Amino acid sequence: MSDNTVWFPWRDMADLSGLGRHIRFAGELIEKYRWDAEIQQELSERLERIERKQQDQCLNLSVIGGFSSGKSTFINALLRLDLLSAGILQGTTVAATVLEYGRIHQVELKRKGRKKKVFTFPDLAALKQNLDPLIDQYSAGHDLEQVTVLLPSESLKNGNFRIIDTPGLDATERWHEAVTVRTLRETADLSIILVDAVRPMPDSLCNFISEHLQEMLPQCAFVVTKTDLISPRERNMMLKFVKKTAMARFGTRDPLVLQYASPAVINSFAPGSFPPSRYEQDMEVALESEQKLLEHMAHQRTVAQSKKLLHLMDRIYGSVSQQMETLDRDFRERLALLLRTRQADLSQFVARQKQLGGERFTAAVARVEKDMQQRLEDLARDAKKSILDRIEAMGARDTIRDYMKKQLEPDCTRAAFGMGQRLVQALREHETVNGACETVLQQYEEEFRAQFRQLDLLPPAQTGRMSVKMPKLEAEKLMTVTGFARQESSQEGKLTAAVSKFMGRLSGGWGGPSLEEVKRQTKADLDGPLSKYFDQVVQQLKGYTGQFLQDTQARLGSEMDRYLAAYHDIVDRWIDQEEDRRAELESRVCGLKEDMSRLEDRRVLLRVMEKKTLSTELAE
Repeated sequence: MSDNTVWFPWRDMADLSGLGRHIRFAGELIEKYRWDAEIQQELSERLERIERKQQDQCLNLSVIGGFSSGKSTFINALLRLDLLSAGILQGTTVAATVLEYGRIHQVELKRKGRKKKVFTFPDLAALKQNLDPLIDQYSAGHDLEQVTVLLPSESLKNGNFRIIDTPGLDATERWHEAVTVRTLRETADLSIILVDAVRPMPDSLCNFISEHLQEMLPQCAFVVTKTDLISPRERNMMLKFVKKTAMARFGTRDPLVLQYASPAVINSFAPGSFPPSRYEQDMEVALESEQKLLEHMAHQRTVAQSKKLLHLMDRIYGSVSQQMETLDRDFRERLALLLRTRQADLSQFVARQKQLGGERFTAAVARVEKDMQQRLEDLARDAKKSILDRIEAMGARDTIRDYMKKQLEPDCTRAAFGMGQRLVQALREHETVNGACETVLQQYEEEFRAQFRQLDLLPPAQTGRMSVKMPKLEAEKLMTVTGFARQESSQEGKLTAAVSKFMGRLSGGWGGPSLEEVKRQTKADLDGPLSKYFDQVVQQLKGYTGQFLQDTQARLGSEMDRYLAAYHDIVDRWIDQEEDRRAELESRVCGLKEDMSRLEDRRVLLRVMEKKTLSTELAE
């Protein structure tokens, strides 16, 4: 190829198409909205691929062909270098080989999950000698992803393109085909399908195109090789045959079909490599085909980028539209649900639950009163014994006299008061009582939620944990209990009579009996009255036990009412919040509509640009 070749300025087309502005707009929208993690990743990755492609300064030209299609010779002709001799890239059936411009001769081997291997060579001859062994060595495990060969090729540099050599189509391994297809879909701007002029459009090639390239045919061009082996008249017939076959078998419209005599091009920079061409125009036709390929590739790159960007914007448009619909639908559904919940009459349900809860509680605490009576009787026995033991410990008659006169009644009162306090503490900490309360409330919450699900109402939330504050026995009530016990025992005359009897003995000169006898007689006189007194205390506190359980059951019902009232308060607050959000929602929906309108404008521009690009290419 001569240095005076005029290359197509494809970057001008990219600038004129305004793709950069559209890409930036898509990026702004992706950053603007909160997407689901999966959608965010998808949109970001698609945009990144488009941006990476847009920033790439080189066009990617892939070459597809069987082993007998003259692919190596064709690539050598494009490179203007004698790189690929017979069998030199046999190893590349395991990976795509990228040939691109570089100031030095270098080979890079990229393997899955491993660091890239780089090999540098002093000249082309050394690279050719080592390339095939290197590829064979590193492709044994089928983990070789890509081979990149850097070459100081002026053709690649001036044309601003790279060549991607794919595995042969007649390879026996199916995964070889997968490598080719993946490369074409993800990397190539234009794929050249090589057609052997001697054996045109074989079934293997047509089947591969039908199976894998149907959607990518607009990004493909058919190049008929080995045209130096047939006459000019036959060439025109061959070009028409290939074009007609492509249109008939693949349904493609006006495919680009070119002819190329690789030996004529190679002889121009490596004289004597092939027999001289019989046709003078072979070199001129080859250069013209190269020019058309680059122009077509530039067009297709722009079209492909615009299609990818259009698909991305379609996806963004759909996601934004879905967000808008979801916002509006969720708002209306939630508001309707809240209003329906507020209007629901659950009074009968709660009344029934209170009744059932009371029955469960009563059944669970049936033995508590008996347990508490036994505990009170034990406390009464201990209280009486404590008083009698105190008298037994006294060391003088006067001490006993003062105690009987001044301290006996307060001690009885304190003991009774203590019995009441210990009873209350035992009731409040009783495992059966607390467990019954928790069970009743838990079952109520479960039934409450089940009722909301059944009625399709908003489930209860944020109402706080249900609990019952146990009743307390106030000091005034305990004093009433002890006072009543004292009154009852006084009416019987026993406690008062015992004290009066003791005091009478002292005033009558009770001098005969010893101190021990006085103690014995005093304790005997007090034993009955004290028993009667504390029995009265037990009876009074026993009644309080029943009242405590009744109060606890009533508080369970009150807690059920509180739970429902608290939930209705929350629903009212939610409704107010939803009404306050209406303006915010309308603003967001308005913003979404504006972005959708801008998106639609961009989509129209991209479609128009795509049609103009295609029509321009067809006209040329």
